[in-house]
Amino acid sequence: MPTAPGLSNYPLDPSLDLFQPHQNLFVASEIGSFDVATGEGTIRWKAHRWQPRSAFGTSEIQLLPCNDLGILWRDQECSPEFPFSLSFPGPGMIRLQIGTAPLLPKPGPSLMIPGNPAELPVLQGWDFGVREGRKTWSCPQGMLRMANGEFGLELFGREAMPLTRTLGGEILRAPHPEAIPFLFLTRASDQSRSITASFSLAPGEKICGCGESFTALDKRGQKLVLFSTDTRTVQTDRMYKPVPFFISSRG
Repeated sequence: MPTAPGLSNYPLDPSLDLFQPHQNLFVASEIGSFDVATGEGTIRWKAHRWQPRSAFGTSEIQLLPCNDLGILWRDQECSPEFPFSLSFPGPGMIRLQIGTAPLLPKPGPSLMIPGNPAELPVLQGWDFGVREGRKTWSCPQGMLRMANGEFGLELFGREAMPLTRTLGGEILRAPHPEAIPFLFLTRASDQSRSITASFSLAPGEKICGCGESFTALDKRGQKLVLFSTDTRTVQTDRMYKPVPFFISSRG
C-alpha cells in the first residue's frame, strides 16, 4: 500500500536528511587529544557539503570539504572539536561515546552493560600498551588500536585477525568514493544532530539481527529503519519489533 511522509504509520527515516545539499555535515578528521587514564579525549571534525559534479555526460554529487559555511556572522565553526570517551567495562566489551556538542551526556545506566558504567573502572579485563607507536588495548578476546593523527580505530579478534575499522575522511580521497564516512550532520531545520557511525565490513561478512523483519536474514546491503510500525503483511521491509542490536558472522 503506498504511503507518504506524515502518516501515523509511516517510518521516520533520519538518514534521508543526510543527502540534502543544505545540511551541514562534519566528517571525523583527527583525534585532538586523549587521556589514557580517564579514557577521555576530543575529535576534530571538518565541515563538508554535497557538491555537484559532472563527468562523462553524467551528473552526481560528491562530499567535499568547505571552509566557509556561509552562516550569518560566521558563528559556525568549520572545524569544531568535541569530546569522546573510550572505556572497557569488561573482557571483550568496548564502549565508545561520541559527542556532537561541547559536553558529553552525563553517564548513567546502560541496557548493554551490567551495573552502572559510570562506577566501573576505565579498564576492566583489558591491558594498555603502545605497539608500533599506536595506543593499543588488548584482552584474551582481541585488541583495539587507535590511529595517530587521523581519526581511526581498528578492532582485531583472536590471533590479531582484523574485524573492523572506522571509516573516516580518508575514504573521500578515493577517485569515486561511494561509502559514507564517520560524520555527524546538523539539520538546517532545527539544528538537531545525528551521527553516522561508519565501519568497514570484510568480504563475505554477514550481518543479522536488528529485530523482527521479513527481508533476507543476511542484512548486509539492506537499509533497516528501526521504527515500529503495524506492518499487517510480510511483504514489506518495515519492522514490527525493531531491536538496536546485531551480530556479525566474524564475531
